[in-house]
Amino acid sequence: MYKLTSDEAKGEFARDLIAFANVARRTGRNCYIVFGIEDDTREIVPGLEHQYPGKNPPKGWNNPRVSLADKMTNGVDKVLHEIASDWVSPSPDFGLEWGWIDGKFVSYLEIRPTASDEPFALRRSFTKKHKNTQVTYQRGDKFIRYGSSTKLVTREFEHLLVPIRKVPYLSPEEWHKILEGYREEPFSQAYDWVQNRFPLYEEHGEKALDLLLKAIQDGNHAVIRVSGGAGVGKSMLLRALSYALAEQVVWPKSGFPTPVPHGFVPLHMEVRGQYFNRDDFEAKLRLLFQQKDAQFPVRNYFLIPETQWVLLLDGLDEIYSWEHVLPWLQDWVKQLPPSVRVVLSARPYIWPEKEHSPVFTIRALGPDEARQLFLARVQDLYRDALEDEQLTLEGVALWAEQELWENLIQQNEMLLPLLTRPRSIDAVLYHLQIAKDGDERLLADLEFSELGSEETSTEKTVEGGDFAVGLEAKTEAQADSYVGEEILAGFEMEDVVDTGQEEVPPTLEIFAEGKEEVVWPSPPLLAFLVVSYLWEQEVQKYAGSWGVWQTREHDAIRSRERIASLAWDLDWREERLRWPNERAWDVVRFYGERVGVLEPERGAFCERFASLPMRWVETAYGGWKREKKVQRWLKLARSLAVAPQQGQKVLEILNAILVDNGRAPLLSQKWEKWLARIVGRFAFVNPARNTC
Repeated sequence: MYKLTSDEAKGEFARDLIAFANVARRTGRNCYIVFGIEDDTREIVPGLEHQYPGKNPPKGWNNPRVSLADKMTNGVDKVLHEIASDWVSPSPDFGLEWGWIDGKFVSYLEIRPTASDEPFALRRSFTKKHKNTQVTYQRGDKFIRYGSSTKLVTREFEHLLVPIRKVPYLSPEEWHKILEGYREEPFSQAYDWVQNRFPLYEEHGEKALDLLLKAIQDGNHAVIRVSGGAGVGKSMLLRALSYALAEQVVWPKSGFPTPVPHGFVPLHMEVRGQYFNRDDFEAKLRLLFQQKDAQFPVRNYFLIPETQWVLLLDGLDEIYSWEHVLPWLQDWVKQLPPSVRVVLSARPYIWPEKEHSPVFTIRALGPDEARQLFLARVQDLYRDALEDEQLTLEGVALWAEQELWENLIQQNEMLLPLLTRPRSIDAVLYHLQIAKDGDERLLADLEFSELGSEETSTEKTVEGGDFAVGLEAKTEAQADSYVGEEILAGFEMEDVVDTGQEEVPPTLEIFAEGKEEVVWPSPPLLAFLVVSYLWEQEVQKYAGSWGVWQTREHDAIRSRERIASLAWDLDWREERLRWPNERAWDVVRFYGERVGVLEPERGAFCERFASLPMRWVETAYGGWKREKKVQRWLKLARSLAVAPQQGQKVLEILNAILVDNGRAPLLSQKWEKWLARIVGRFAFVNPARNTC
């Protein structure tokens, strides 16, 4: 119990009360000054009920008729409040609480948060003597509790004493919760890939992750944009950036007067979804702070003194009706305080022309980069399933390069140009895995299984289609997991004889369970499957996040069908398409660009296929969807005569689809040559060049 018999003693009590009151004001939580407990042993000191703070016993203190409650109220609590009103400004909210524990009396002061505009400070000056020294505290001095000590807050730190009603407070435990999430998977895994195994490059050839970190540290721009087509790795890059930032954050040993981490604190948010207003957006963002209630506006967290933030908003183009959301979202970003850097990722077509923030565009993969990523992914997927210790990852890479890359992909002029993004590599691995498992049929058309449906059947017939798919559609994450567990199970190593020559990786053989040999998809079919995978993954994003599966599924499937139909009908020699002048085609163009099948071309109604193989695949798909086989046959005959090279490629893909679905091929090689000669004698009018 305080003995307040002098100004020095009263000043010391005021210092402690001010320090705890400022902590309660900042944190929004009660603080306590406990009496009658030994600091070292934590044992209860007996006889506390007989102690009083003044020099003389309060009135009635020794009267046995006066209850203990009256003594505590009038003889202790009242005295402490009188001293506080003389020595502390503004008046803190506190009260004396008391009781018995194991027959021993204890009491404490409960200091409650006070919503005052100014922090608590001394109302009077006093001098504290300590051995041979003395310290004079001036009127207006402010204090805060730091550890087990009461510390003076100097003027340079006074701005940190903000009330919680204006600026939220995060405890050290809450800070650690925020940061630890970004030091685990999938963020750590993304960083390992992007930093150590397969860097993503900006269009000028520099490592994208290094450029982003430098731009954030420089602080010249509050907003930084990451741009790139579908599946080039934007999301992986932002996850890797989140991990890198979290690893650079340092928790200071001395966080006076309130502890906050030093460095840029990442807040990663996949914005895919539907937002009717800012409140919907902020409700999702609030969860990143580990806060579910709406006690404070989200932007107030960014006002926590001495903090720096990086808000990473991934997938702006995947916001439902983004054209209506982006205007108010841009205003929201502009109103953020200077302590926040914002990194936005989206596909190129959504950025406004007047936006002046720097943009880092992720470049497409070249052939060598595609090969490197393919082999690295095979090794990574096999690493988890490795059971034979004699089988080396180098041997796996050698097999994958010889058996798959060189024989199946590199020489395939249809497939290699499609592998310009990591998602295309995933598509190849996904369908090679299906082939290895020996399924009776492959995914040979874009007919999506419903997500979230109670139906358990793996087959579904889509209205307008003429066959059902026998494989359950998977999300991108599920597909990766599926491939990772199974893709290379079944490897066996041949006996290695020591010949004294330089050691080479062992030759590998792969066996499907219960099958003599794996039959890989034909190159034309694999090219078709890769493009279909891109469409499937895109549509499942809509379904899983927006809750508008039926509408978006229908729009995407019909968009592909209309693109394919137009590709089939128009001149096969052109990579460009000229759209009919109809507003209904805006949706088709939107999906075509989102998936990466189409790229904008100069002209209001012009689009270009991303590559010739992309054009061949979609043209073949358009032929497959033709219900009248005679029309399909005649169009093919005409195109083979006018554009034999393009016609041959389309025919190969179309026949692969037909055969895979148990149909007879449209034309054999013998009939192709005959048809070309016969068709050339007829007066077929060349199709108009589809120029834009």
